[in-house]
Amino acid sequence: MFVQTLRRFGANGDLGILLLRISLGLFFFINGIFKFENLKAMIEFFGKIGLGPFWVYVVASGETLSGLLLIVGIFLWIAAALIVIIMIVAICLGTGPNPQGQSFLLHLISGWGPNAIYAVAALTIALCGAGRWSLANWIYKKRSGQVEIP
Repeated sequence: MFVQTLRRFGANGDLGILLLRISLGLFFFINGIFKFENLKAMIEFFGKIGLGPFWVYVVASGETLSGLLLIVGIFLWIAAALIVIIMIVAICLGTGPNPQGQSFLLHLISGWGPNAIYAVAALTIALCGAGRWSLANWIYKKRSGQVEIP
């Protein structure tokens, strides 16, 4: 019964895309805001991996913007591109080539694995589209005359 209700509510995956968009979007939006609120610590951390203060602002802005775009469901390719670029840099510089000599599995779980999952999730959203419950869908319907504006 519960599964049938979910299928009726989001018969073609719109509910799944909405949940993925909002959860990933909130994660990146909050992460970006956190970086802005903790600039001193972030500048210090970025300095340790060889990046200057300018890049803290770039990454924080990219995370905040991409999160916001995902939440409202518009310009998904821009959001996905920002996330993928940030995650590739995070994998290459942040989690790196396993300096502690961990096993492959442990390094996957605690190192680069989550970053890869975030990048793939962002690409999945961009490939699938924003879904029915998105600003992009509302704009499309408005332009095509399918939505009445109150």
